[in-house]
Amino acid sequence: MKKLNLILGFTHQLPFSIQRQDLIDEAMIRDFFLPIKLIDLLNNFTDIKSTLYLNPLFISFLDKRFPDFSLKVNALLEKKQTELLCGGYSDPVFSLISKDDKQNQIL
Repeated sequence: MKKLNLILGFTHQLPFSIQRQDLIDEAMIRDFFLPIKLIDLLNNFTDIKSTLYLNPLFISFLDKRFPDFSLKVNALLEKKQTELLCGGYSDPVFSLISKDDKQNQIL
């Protein structure tokens, strides 16, 4: 049988309507947000390779609420099981913002 290569890519963002961190219940995050479950799933199935797009604002949010999230993502990165694809901090449309703001969004 011929081997099939499949690239899995996932994108996750914190919905704009709930970006206020004080309004979010941790139980809702664990039940609703796929990234937490996805990272655990990928750690259990080491043959699956993936690319994750995680909005930097979302990463900051998860790091504050779930410190082990970044540790789990780092474990996937170290095993070369996952690659990260990231953009600007607030997901700007880079062609519409100034050069200085572009640099600040990335740094």
